[in-house]
Amino acid sequence: SVNPIDVDYRALLVTTGLAGLAWILSSLPPVIFAWRGNLLELLKIEGASISASRAGALWRRSLTVAQVALAVMLLVGSVLYVRSYLGLVRLDKGFDSSGVVAISLTLPPQLLGSADERAAMAQTILERLRARPGVLGAFEGSPPPSTGDSPTRNDHIEVDGRPPIETNILVPRLWVDPDYFRVLGIPLIAGRMFDRGEPPTNVIITESLAKGLWRDGDAVGHRFREDPRFEWSYVIGVV
Repeated sequence: SVNPIDVDYRALLVTTGLAGLAWILSSLPPVIFAWRGNLLELLKIEGASISASRAGALWRRSLTVAQVALAVMLLVGSVLYVRSYLGLVRLDKGFDSSGVVAISLTLPPQLLGSADERAAMAQTILERLRARPGVLGAFEGSPPPSTGDSPTRNDHIEVDGRPPIETNILVPRLWVDPDYFRVLGIPLIAGRMFDRGEPPTNVIITESLAKGLWRDGDAVGHRFREDPRFEWSYVIGVV
């Protein structure tokens, strides 16, 4: 599945086993000590000597305070860990990965062929996957959260023919199939999705980029480019 957030049962079993082993080892010294001597007499002697000593009483109180403080610290840490885990599980990633499987396929060099042959092979694989029972959709591309093809930080972006504005935006680019958004459950906020045969200059951008380049976030129908040497990108949708 794509980016699951879950507790590994193997790690949980190992942690439980180590905790049990630590409990057994910490219990052995008192058991051995009691087995080798008269525990009742030793407790009487030790109790009398500690009661008679102010230093012993202070030491005992210090140990009690330290034990309580450590227990409270461990309890707070456990609560914070559980809250963090629940927060991760409930985190809105911007896509729905439930029931989604990502497969990395490496083809032997002798089967690669030309670009057209590779495209035809990929299309055949996708059609066979889509035809299988239980498969609701399939696409070829990078599943999120991918950073796309060599993302670069843009100091200046030109928007709608206005002078380049100073930015500090990282703009990764993903080449995606029209089924990409449907399979991953990525909601459309404005505009439309891709159609088959869409020109590469038509783009769908994220809501955060739309708000970063247009104050009101209304990006549909507008255009931008990251460098004067590049072609204009026309925004057809926001997700």
